[in-house]
Parts: sequence; structure tokens; C-alpha cells
Amino acid sequence: MSRPADSSPAIALLAAGSSKRLGRPKQLLTLGGTPLVRHFARLALQLPVARRLIVIGGGGDAVAHELRDLDLEIVANPDWSSGMGSSVRRLVESLGDHPGPCLFTTIDQPALDLRHLQRLLAAARDHPDKDIASGYHRLAGVPAVLRRQTWLQGRHLDGDTGLRRLLRGPDGSLQVLPAPQLALDIDTPENLRQAIRHGWLDPLPES
Repeated sequence: MSRPADSSPAIALLAAGSSKRLGRPKQLLTLGGTPLVRHFARLALQLPVARRLIVIGGGGDAVAHELRDLDLEIVANPDWSSGMGSSVRRLVESLGDHPGPCLFTTIDQPALDLRHLQRLLAAARDHPDKDIASGYHRLAGVPAVLRRQTWLQGRHLDGDTGLRRLLRGPDGSLQVLPAPQLALDIDTPENLRQAIRHGWLDPLPES
């Protein structure tokens, strides 16, 4: 994949989690018959960005198999079990000298759609001096478009420390787009049941 030298944004998907509390790989839950990791990768392919990266680890070969034919930079994280911080670090290392902002997103917010990702990118174009985050639970979270000076700080994350630590905006450099539907992410069996009730995920096959 070519790597443009302009300041167009990149997108980085976090898909390396262990799904320990859920008890099954969340990457392989399905929406419309498509595994979530593939569904969100396809959303990334519809965005006008310079680079598309996805970090994987948990879920094993089955997750990599779902991405085999997609035009993505696949970043393996051998330390995925240590927490999200290591995955962010791997993405930052892989972004390297990318000069522009980066849209970071996870693959476990089943209500996330293309329109919200487009809104985030549009806000980042309009306000290049700000980080643009999604707002829910009265907090700023992912998906979020981070300026280069912000995402570079991801080099210092470790353990279960996620991107929210970078979204402090003490100098007024953070803009938040309300997205209350994104408050539900798939961490526990109850979260999964809620998502299925909303129609955001397919029912689980009967065993």
C-alpha cells in the first residue's frame, strides 16, 4: 500500500482485545452475517483517508482470516493480552512519520455507523487545531480524531490504559460530538444481550 506524504487523516482500528469478560472473541460476533472485525474494516475502506491500519492479536487466526482480502495495513500485537495500551503503542509505531491526524476507533461499539465516522472527519477538517472525540456517558471517548501531536503521546500508554487518557483537552483543544448510542460497547454477556435486543448484533447461534 502506498503511503501519501500529505496531511490527510489515517484511520486506526483497535481489534486486538482478549474479550475476557465476554467469554468469546467479540471480533467474531456478527452483524448481518458479517463478523464485526470485517464489518468495521469495511467501514474504514469507505472513508477518504490516506492510510488504514488495524491492530489484531486476540481471536487468533480466525480474525486475521476475516481481513485476508481487504486493503488494510494489518498490525500484529504479540502483547495484546497486556491491555489496550500496547495496541495503541503498536499503532503509533506503525503510523511512524504519518504527518496528519488519525481517527482511532474500536470494533466493539455495534451502533457505530459510517455517518458518525464521516462527521468526525468533517469536524477535524473544519477544526485542524482540535482533537475531535465522541461524547457519551458525559465523557469524551472513541471514535476520536487525534492530531499528530496528540496521537504521538500514545507511545507512553501501557496496560489497560486506553485513548481516553489522551482526550483531556486542557487548553480547549478538544471538541466533542454527542453520540449517546455509542455508550454501549460489548464487554460483558449483558452488553451482548442488550445489543442483540436493539438489533445491533445478530442473535447467537443455538448450541
